Amino acid sequence: MHTSTEAETARKLTWISEGAAGRATAPEVEIAIYFCFITDEGQAVAEQLGNAFGLSAEDMRAHPHALIGSVDEVCEQLEKRREMFGISYVTLFAEPLVPGSSSILDFAPVVERLAGR
Repeated sequence: MHTSTEAETARKLTWISEGAAGRATAPEVEIAIYFCFITDEGQAVAEQLGNAFGLSAEDMRAHPHALIGSVDEVCEQLEKRREMFGISYVTLFAEPLVPGSSSILDFAPVVERLAGR
């Protein structure tokens, strides 16, 4: 978790950009979401997960491999990450990796809201 924080992801993507310099097309960037919690209790979930990984709740909510919050918050997180990192798509697992986390069906309103954007 500590090697994939927001700052570390930015650093890694710099390597990719530098390595792809001069190519006809930019690389497409995907990221897997390991922790997805569509909830109105995002702060509490982020605190709990952060404590488990030795991260702050803020770091957990900003973590590129986590989406935590309401549908509106998760949409904002995804749009911010697209702008910040150039992430063009995310992958969620069909079965949640963490007990109590959201399913792909819980994620459907996010997809609906962001479709075509």
